[in-house]
Amino acid sequence: MSNRWARAVIAIFLAEAAPILALIIAVAVFGPHDAAGDQAFAERMGAFIGPIGGALFTFLAAFWATRILPSGKIAAGAAIGAGVVAIDALILVAGGVGFIWLFALSWAGRLIAGTAGGLLAGAVESEDRRPNEESSTL
Repeated sequence: MSNRWARAVIAIFLAEAAPILALIIAVAVFGPHDAAGDQAFAERMGAFIGPIGGALFTFLAAFWATRILPSGKIAAGAAIGAGVVAIDALILVAGGVGFIWLFALSWAGRLIAGTAGGLLAGAVESEDRRPNEESSTL
């Protein structure tokens, strides 16, 4: 597996795992510290941490993974977003969770975030390639 593919796979799994870890930490720190209360708290917080954290971490992971690509950064970012959505959907289906519209919004956010991460990686690269005005000679 090439370095590029490895970075993409790592990015997908990190973008999926990070919001789950953030939810676990939020429940451990701010939860009521009893089983039933923690479950209810996790469900309430998950409605916020899942979509928002999922989009944020997908953006960061796509930016990190696509920075090294010579071209196709936006498409690669979108593919990373799609990979995160696929993993998330598989987890929900395997868990027997019924569909709610929040999932669709979360998945759309992750696709957009992955694409935006690739877009930013391309913009940063093009900014880095601009000639330095102070060092140019006439």
